[in-house]
Amino acid sequence: MSLEDASVLAEMLSEEQDWSSLDALLTGFYERRIDRVRTVVEASVQLGQWQLDGVRNADMPGLMYRTMSVIKETP
Repeated sequence: MSLEDASVLAEMLSEEQDWSSLDALLTGFYERRIDRVRTVVEASVQLGQWQLDGVRNADMPGLMYRTMSVIKETP
């Protein structure tokens, strides 16, 4: 995720937009990244909870498939 963050931030800074306002830049970055990051964080939390609870029949393949479907898209 951090490499994607760096890539997206570099792309945004190289665009021909007026980023004179740091707030505007950070808001745009947040809006572009939040859904993707939230998906990964929620999947990680779910996997951890399944491990803590000892859930043996968890749908790990399904969760990973859904998460990777989001990840394979360009950030």
